[in-house]
Amino acid sequence: IIQVKTMKRGAPVGYSSTYRLTEQAKIATVAIGYANGYSRAGSSRAPVSVAGFAAQVVGRVSMDLLTVDVSGVPDWALVPGSPVEILGPHVRDHDLAKACGTIEHEVLISLGHGCARR
Repeated sequence: IIQVKTMKRGAPVGYSSTYRLTEQAKIATVAIGYANGYSRAGSSRAPVSVAGFAAQVVGRVSMDLLTVDVSGVPDWALVPGSPVEILGPHVRDHDLAKACGTIEHEVLISLGHGCARR
């Protein structure tokens, strides 16, 4: 997580401001994007997890950033530098693949070398 902001209903979110919030929300900016192999098809639909709490990408996936609705995540988990799980125990490959309209193998091989793998 790079930053977290509380944004008002109707505020534009993400690359090109194509997504508008339907209600007030906490939005985290996350340091990963399509340059790292994260699919642009995940825009406004892909699941992520922060400290085991479910969250969702909102707005377009940009080259180096994601915007994520973290309204359901406690504030203690939302500090700059906190990790965001894009694949793992709380975000399974088949869930991300389904959100992106593809298959698990494509999700796995697309992620770049800059993504930590454990």
